[in-house]
This record gives sequence, C-alpha cells and structure tokens, in this order.
Amino acid sequence: MRKRIGLNFDWYFSVFKDTYINDYKTIEKFTKVDIPHNMVDLSFNYNNPHDLQIVGLYRKTINILEEYKGKILRLVFSGVAHKAQIFINGNYVTTHFGGYDEFKVDISEFVNYGEENYLSVVVSSKEDEKIPPFGGKLDFLGYGGIYREVSFEIINPDYIKDAYLRLVDFSKKTLGLSLYTTKNAGLIKLKLTSNNTNYEKEFEITDTANNYLFDFEDIEFWDIDNPILYNVELKYYINDELVDEVSFKTGFRDLKFTKKGFFLNGKQIKLIGLNRHQTYPYVGYAMPKSVQEKDAEILKYDLGVNIVRTSHYMQSSHFLNRCDEIGLLVFPEIPGWNHIGDEEFRNHTINNVKAMINRDYHHPSIIMWGVRINESLDDDLYIETNRLAKRLDISRPTAGVRNFKGSTLYEDIYTYNDFLDSSEKRILTKPKKVIKNAPYLVSEHTGHLYPTKITDKEEILINQALRHYNIINASLKQNDLLGVIGWSFVDYNTNFGFGSEDLISYHGVMDMFRLPKYAASIYKLLSNQEPFIDVLSSLKPGEYNSRYIDHIYVAANVEYIKLFRDNKLVGTFYPEKKSNFKYPLIKINDFLGDILVREEGITKFSNKLLKSILPKVYKQGLNLSFFDKLKLLYVLRRNKLTLNDLEKMFYKYSTLDATFRFEGVIKGVVAVTKTISSFKKANYEIM
Repeated sequence: MRKRIGLNFDWYFSVFKDTYINDYKTIEKFTKVDIPHNMVDLSFNYNNPHDLQIVGLYRKTINILEEYKGKILRLVFSGVAHKAQIFINGNYVTTHFGGYDEFKVDISEFVNYGEENYLSVVVSSKEDEKIPPFGGKLDFLGYGGIYREVSFEIINPDYIKDAYLRLVDFSKKTLGLSLYTTKNAGLIKLKLTSNNTNYEKEFEITDTANNYLFDFEDIEFWDIDNPILYNVELKYYINDELVDEVSFKTGFRDLKFTKKGFFLNGKQIKLIGLNRHQTYPYVGYAMPKSVQEKDAEILKYDLGVNIVRTSHYMQSSHFLNRCDEIGLLVFPEIPGWNHIGDEEFRNHTINNVKAMINRDYHHPSIIMWGVRINESLDDDLYIETNRLAKRLDISRPTAGVRNFKGSTLYEDIYTYNDFLDSSEKRILTKPKKVIKNAPYLVSEHTGHLYPTKITDKEEILINQALRHYNIINASLKQNDLLGVIGWSFVDYNTNFGFGSEDLISYHGVMDMFRLPKYAASIYKLLSNQEPFIDVLSSLKPGEYNSRYIDHIYVAANVEYIKLFRDNKLVGTFYPEKKSNFKYPLIKINDFLGDILVREEGITKFSNKLLKSILPKVYKQGLNLSFFDKLKLLYVLRRNKLTLNDLEKMFYKYSTLDATFRFEGVIKGVVAVTKTISSFKKANYEIM
C-alpha cells in the first residue's frame, strides 16, 4: 500500500562548503530549521538582491525500515528554489532544475535498510540564465531555499502511475478516466463521494494505459457560487490483492471561451481579478499552508474577485486547493519573464508545462493553462508548449501573456497586458486592435502606471482606486472582452531597475502585509459580502492641497447613504447612475447640507450662496471676485449678519473638524453605519 510521511521538521541548514559533501553526517555549525524555509531572510525594504545569490545545504536523517525492502522509495519536493542536488549518505542521486514545480526522487537504490540514512540537499538560489525565469532583468525576486513541503513516499512495485479524471460531455454527464499502471492486468475500483453522493464503479485493466468513459447521472457541477468537490478514491487490485490506492479531490465543470465571453456550465461570467505573487515580507516565498490558503480567502471574500493569475510561475498546491474549495478561478502559468534563453532553457520550459499540468490537472478552479513566457517572443517554442498542453489535457484551453498586438496565436485565448497611460483618451485598448477572431482577456492593467504606497497622500491612493474602478467599469460593458485582471494583488520586493527607491514595487491594491489601500475597496464592490461602507478618505484636511476637501468617494454595497455631521443630517447621496457596477461608487460633494438653515437661521437661498463661496474663502481668503463679494453682501443684509458673524460661521463650518456618520440604507432600513471623527478613530457597525 502507498504511504506518505511528512518530512518538514528537524532539518539542519548551513551555507554550503565543499567539505560538507564527504562529511555527510556533520551538523556542526548548522542551524536547526523547519520547512518551509528561506535561505536568506530580508528586511522589509532597501534590500540588496545580490544577497540572495547563495548556495545552501540542508540536512536531515530518515529512518528507512527493513520492511521497506522491495518497495519504491521516493522523496517528494513541492518546491525548491532554484537548483537542487540530492545526496543520500554522501552519494549523489540527481539534480533538479527549477524553483516552482513539484519533483520526485527515487532513492530506493541509495538507502541502507534498517537504519538512519543521511539526506543532503544542496540548494542554489543563484540566477542561472539556463533556468526559467532567469536570464534577463526580472521585476521580482526569486528568493531561495526549500520553501515548500517535503514528504517521503513508500509504494509497492505494482502501482498506479497516473490517473486523470475529467468531464467529457456536459449535457450527457459523461466522465472520462485515463489510467496508467505498471502492470497490464488487474482491477480498478473507483469511488466518488461528496456530501450528497456516493458513486462506485469498477474497471478492468487490460493495458498499462487505459481510457474509460462512463455516465454519472447524479453529478453536481462545480461553480464559483457552489464549488462542489468530490473525494476520488482509486484502488488497484491484482489477483484480488489491493496493491495501491490513490485519492484526491476534484470537481467537474464545463468551460467555453468565445469572442463573446466566458461561459461556466453555460452561464456567462465576466472575469474580474488580480495577479498574485507568492511573496511575503522578510521570508519571501516560505509561508505554510494556512497563510497560502488565507491569500485565496482574501482574494475571494475580502476583495470579491472571481479569478487570480498566478504570475509568473506555478504556485502552492495549498493555495490552489483553497481556490477549489471556495470557487475562485485560476489562470496559472509557467515560470518566465521577458526572456527566453538557449536550448537548455527551452527544455526546462517544456518540462515546466508538463509539470504544471500533471500536478494541477484535477483543480476545477483552473480554467486555462498559461503556456507562454510572459511578454516574450518565440514561435517555435510556443508551438511546442501548446502541442504538449493539448496532448496532456484536452479539457482546458491554452493562453499566453503578451504585451504586443497581433502576434501569431497558437493558444486558444489571446491574453494581453494593457497599459494605456493617462494621456490616452481610452483606458482599455479595443480588442479588435489587438487580435481579431479570438477570445480576448486583459491579463494585466494599472500596475506600474500608478505605483502607490499605503502611506501616500490620499490623492494618490484615490487616483489608483479610480483607475481600477474605471477599467473594471469599462470592461463590464464590453461583450468582446472576457475580462480584466489587475496588476497586482499585493506589493512585492523587486530587483534593481524596478520599483521604488527602496526596491519595492508598490503596484498592489494591498501592501505586502495584506493591508488594503483604497483600490481594494473597488474590488469589494463586486463581492456578495455583508453590507459595508468604505470611505475613501480620512477626512483629514492635511491630506489635501490648501487643506480643502472638495469631495470624497464612498464604496458601499447599499442603495444610498445618509450623511450626518455631528448628528445633524447633511443629505442623502446615491450611487453614480452611469456605471456598470452593481454597486457604483457614491460621490459626496456636500458636507453641510442645510445645516446653516437649521442651525444659523439663514435662508435657503443664502445657504446655497454661502456654500458656493466658503470653499473660495478657504483657499484664497477674501481675495474674491467682485461677483462673489456681491453674494456675500447679499447674505449679510438678507440675514442681518455682521462680518464678525460671518467669520465665526466660516471657522465653524468650512473645515471638517466634526464627527461624520455614514448610514448605508437597503430597502429603507439602515444596514450598516460608519463613523469618522477628526478627533477619534473610525467606528464601524453592521446593523
């Protein structure tokens, strides 16, 4: 029977020395570590990327039982950045190239049975031009180390090599099973279970490669709103003896991409998402399962996106598993960024396509394969990567990210990084100007055009948010556009020549700690979460030029907002009418309403005049136009006020030194409130 043992604790790490290979037992001067592990911990910013270019050595003892004789013994590495040499008891076993794919190492012939064995892994994080994504200038860091989990597999000599279960016919509810075994005989027992289903079927093995079709009448389809997953068990019997068992989770759904949109199980969905780097402050890539899962939850529940692109490499299985569970679509891709190297580099690229599809085949959240190196040209290579992807998986389309128009399309979907700057009249390129007669997806936008620190002036934070808002809004009405994926989910450390002075690319709608900028609130407008109000302003005059706030925006999934100033009603504000969002932004450009009428006893017309003049007085003092001075004179005489009265009124009402309460109303009932005071922190309450 198959058995897998985790090997994530009690490792020892040191910077590599040549003498360590022969002296394979020593751990003197090594540091005890657990996996995931980052070989070089960084500061938050102002890092030197060259510090990452090291070779490290990991050591661990593994007890190989006598009963394992005759079995296949494999080490499974989920991710080692970026070159790994494996040694057992000082003997060289193999080398793996690449930092983002899972790889397995057969150590059966190298171990001593019935005793402790010494595993050594030499890891190089140097940017080797023969290993994707390296070779050119790179706008992210590769980090280094054994940064994903390691396990130990014990398998019988007769076993299931690979199994691929897929939906073949949506209307007929037909499934297909491709099965590869070491023997051309035996019996397979399939079991599919969910909360509502228990399905069993048997298949005769007549070859080492077998394909089966069968109907599953009670199937429930996986969807972004109802992500039904099945537990799959495959038991392999030879002469009535159970020799192997494989289990995994999957879901079944129908995908269609056309020039008129993306359809999931026949329902059209506009793809709105963000690009994700798998990076974190200080530790780089080395984060465990719970944190990987949390990123998926933030994207789905906090931000409301329905798709994430795993830029620019394959990412953690934990992240993908959680995407499956919560209904978050995924666009994965092979490692690479703006560079294609020599023949060895190309071979690694082809191997990455195979590794990506083999590992992630059963994730229903994955709706296409990214088989092109980001923003790079090489027709011969992409003919091969597409051919391989189609051979490995006929159920999904291929895609490839470009930043140039009209290139030869070998993939099924044309994905394009659309960065139109603010000087352009349009904010999205017309699809027909990029590619004709093909499904079209914007795979990046905004990003480096609007770098924004979470500590920037509010004007910068708001401009970034409005850019995302306007692009999403434009995409929602374009039927010839599959959707838009923004750059990016979070900020990230980067290389020389990119990002800010402190070598951080501040392109995220959240910072590296997953704290939201105002742009994050734009994506929340797409979600179906509980009622919320996000005021895209602190209402602190010091954040604005001349200390004057003309208007603010509020992101809220409510029908309208009632604004109160020091518990006095200012007015009712409604979402923009000309918007394609279900819940458009709400613009508030009046912080007084008729308070002057009620509190100071002036006429309604005088109130209107004063509200038009007060901003000018605040910005330029009494340096007013002749016409504005006449207005002031009218207000004084009409309401029997002195200049002293007017001055007091000005200082009392022209600033925002007050407490503002925002009440979000749904179906006539206050569903959520938010209070912001210039003297207190914001209070937030869901009714």
